[in-house]
Amino acid sequence: MKMKKIALFLFLLCFSPFLRPAAALNDPGTPLPAHAFKIQEGTASFYAKKFHLKKTASGEVYDMHGFTAAHKFLPFGTEVLVLNPANGQQVRVTINDRLPRKSAHSIDLSRAAAEALDMVRDGVISVEIRVPGNREMQFLEALFGEDRPEELRIRVYEQAISIQRPSLINKN
Repeated sequence: MKMKKIALFLFLLCFSPFLRPAAALNDPGTPLPAHAFKIQEGTASFYAKKFHLKKTASGEVYDMHGFTAAHKFLPFGTEVLVLNPANGQQVRVTINDRLPRKSAHSIDLSRAAAEALDMVRDGVISVEIRVPGNREMQFLEALFGEDRPEELRIRVYEQAISIQRPSLINKN
């Protein structure tokens, strides 16, 4: 069973379409996809400038001008949408670093992502973290299985069905 999970993880990691460079997807004014699923609410902080060009937990070099983030649980390469509910600003980032599990924050953003959310002056803000679609949600559900972190809302949504009520009998 463990080998199946590892094989599935590696397959999806290599071929999943949500592992696109996030910087190419951050055009100003791009609306949040209607099919994005909220997986977490919490707080976001951002990296200090002193971490620029330092190695991240994934082995990548941190670029404060890129659209990347650190998360406690999400796998490296996962693309998420981060929304600032206070002003409606949003940004797509790719997870490439790890937050300590006891961190008070849900996500730590690159400087570019923090600027896109207009949070640099505040330092820490409340955010919503979303995945772009059902495929990504299915990937996370398969990855975590029964061992889902309590902080994450991971569930696959089934297609909606239409239920028609029987017509009422005319009482004339």
